[in-house]
Amino acid sequence: YYSDSATGVVVTPTSVSSPDMSSAGTKTVTVTYTDSYGTASETYEITVSSGGSTDTYTYKLVTGSLSAGDEVYIAINVSGQYYVLGKDQIDTYAYYLTSTAVTVSDNKITPTSDMTLWTVGVSSSKYTFSYDSKYLNSNVSTSGTKTYYNIYYANSSSYSGYQWTYSSNQLKSNQNVYLSHKIYNSTPEFTGTDTAPSYSIYFFKKTVQYTADSWAQLFLDNVSCNVSGTSEPTLNMTWSELSDAYDNVVSTTEKNLLKNASFTVTGSGSSTVVTPDTGTTQVVANAISKYEIIVRKYSYTNFIERSGLSGQAFFLTDSESTSMVVAIVITSLIAISTIGGFIFLKKKRENY
Repeated sequence: YYSDSATGVVVTPTSVSSPDMSSAGTKTVTVTYTDSYGTASETYEITVSSGGSTDTYTYKLVTGSLSAGDEVYIAINVSGQYYVLGKDQIDTYAYYLTSTAVTVSDNKITPTSDMTLWTVGVSSSKYTFSYDSKYLNSNVSTSGTKTYYNIYYANSSSYSGYQWTYSSNQLKSNQNVYLSHKIYNSTPEFTGTDTAPSYSIYFFKKTVQYTADSWAQLFLDNVSCNVSGTSEPTLNMTWSELSDAYDNVVSTTEKNLLKNASFTVTGSGSSTVVTPDTGTTQVVANAISKYEIIVRKYSYTNFIERSGLSGQAFFLTDSESTSMVVAIVITSLIAISTIGGFIFLKKKRENY
């Protein structure tokens, strides 16, 4: 709806333009409407601070510990073939769970609809895995002289075997049941055992794939650094985490937008202005200008591998710049006076 600010009349627009919102910059929206005075139009400017495509996700091999809230696929590597834990329980009595064979490329997998994406919880220093109100659970049962080590899906965490320890690439429940894998009726399935299997369990975590613009915005949201670099930056994410996020930029093309970002910095101190060159967005220019200050002055790792950042640089506030100029002038005057005095003495001695 359009509301005329002068008359207060609210009408339905006959058309609203749709500018390209996929990139950063100033966009113009034109609203056309008809009222009792006829047909007219109004234009409005909208500033898009971070453009680019919508973030996508990748599922990457976890090399460290898990955290509460992580979303992961659980996989097992059997002689080089990876299998991911599925969504179904095949045999209620034998407690076999489905598995899906996957290919791992660049430490990543491509999920399918029959694989379970688990949400990680942390309880008493142990992991829990849940999806769709179900938990990965375990128990030990006996039948006659046989003992069974079972894994299954339970609709409640009240079952006693839902806490898991991950150590030495093995997943073991608090009921001493190991997640294992075997061929059952010619089909590879997950099951439970009382001893650690000879192959390893891995996690593939759901991770954002950033565009150049969205990574730059992440950087700006989590790094506080004044434009002069006179105080060490404050980080809400560690530098290593920012590096990991950069590794998850969606493509080499997008990474190059950061690596080769071009911009001009004018002014100093609070009057510093960062102006992007053609091909670089404002958000990228703002982020990389701060990145360069941090890498140069405080020797942080140059994980983007921008060129020309190996040396140290000095960044001065307006007051520091003024002080430096004064110091240079005074030093120069002293030097000139000294040289003048030396020449005068030498001349006098020659005359003598």
